[in-house]
Amino acid sequence: MNNLLVRNWWTVMVRGVAALAFGLITLVVPGITLGALLMVFGAFVIVDGLFSLAAGIKASGHRERWGSLVVLGVTGLAAGLIALFAPIAAAVGFALLIGVWSLVTGVSQILAAIRLRRVIENEWLMGLGGALSVALGLVFLLLPDVAMLTLVWWVGLFATTSGIMLVALALRLRNAFDKRFGGTWHPSHTIWEE
Repeated sequence: MNNLLVRNWWTVMVRGVAALAFGLITLVVPGITLGALLMVFGAFVIVDGLFSLAAGIKASGHRERWGSLVVLGVTGLAAGLIALFAPIAAAVGFALLIGVWSLVTGVSQILAAIRLRRVIENEWLMGLGGALSVALGLVFLLLPDVAMLTLVWWVGLFATTSGIMLVALALRLRNAFDKRFGGTWHPSHTIWEE
């Protein structure tokens, strides 16, 4: 495996450069990234909805339970069409969903911490986690556009950091390749099998 990785150092470099490019594009033009993610999500949900709807229709012909499949299919189609044709509404809806989930989770954790204060030690950690979850939920509910933009920036930062690390790894692998094979890289040195 080590020889294979050293011989194919350039594939690691390509991955690193691609991740770095994606991360930088995401950081420079976050709106386009969010739009692209929503388009991919919309396409996926439409396909999923169509298959669920088809399964529901087929199940109804065989006298099986079909209602939930049809509801799932119609919901998927609607969500997908909203994501494709009204991406801002989809982004805000997604942010609101995250906000409600985070708020409910946080309140539950705080209540659990209060109930557990006589049973366990350091229950305040659970309460603190709940408070942070409530704060995140409020940000997503009160400022959904800012929250989604921040989420895209985090993806961009992750991709950029990952790209830098992969490029650094590729350079180290290239160095190992040069030591092992005399510094003359040629595509014939690249073999996919040991």
